[in-house]
Amino acid sequence: MAPLIGSISAGNCSVIKPSPDAKFTALFMDQMIRDLFDEHYVSCILGGKELNEFILTLQWDHIFFTGSIRVGKIVMQSASKYLTPITLELGGKSPCVINKGANIEIAARRIAWGQDYQCRPNLYCSRLHFDPPISQRRICEAFQILYPIHVWRLSGI
Repeated sequence: MAPLIGSISAGNCSVIKPSPDAKFTALFMDQMIRDLFDEHYVSCILGGKELNEFILTLQWDHIFFTGSIRVGKIVMQSASKYLTPITLELGGKSPCVINKGANIEIAARRIAWGQDYQCRPNLYCSRLHFDPPISQRRICEAFQILYPIHVWRLSGI
């Protein structure tokens, strides 16, 4: 949503197209956009691969894409047909190894910062690896004490 805020702030009309892989998030975003904005200025469109392919045939003033490198290449190729400026925010891996000599409290604080950088999802959030596995329990305990509201994010470790 951060790119949308910037676009609106600059006085642009905007269209967002959430991923169909996060169905309920997409439905929520669509309803929120409909409730908050005049459809002539900000719109949300829902659909899958066929819709993606269609909207990439249209001429846009600017494209902001967040997602995988594979799809980013497709978006960039489509944008090049009209020399459309494009901003790509591509995902990647950012391993975080926590070993037995680590200061657990500092590690928990840094992981939380990385997860919530600029108060939005971060594609470069850490992939946690523990050596030895006992560190996993210790960091979850430290994380719960420091940031109890965020514990759900580590529950699947």
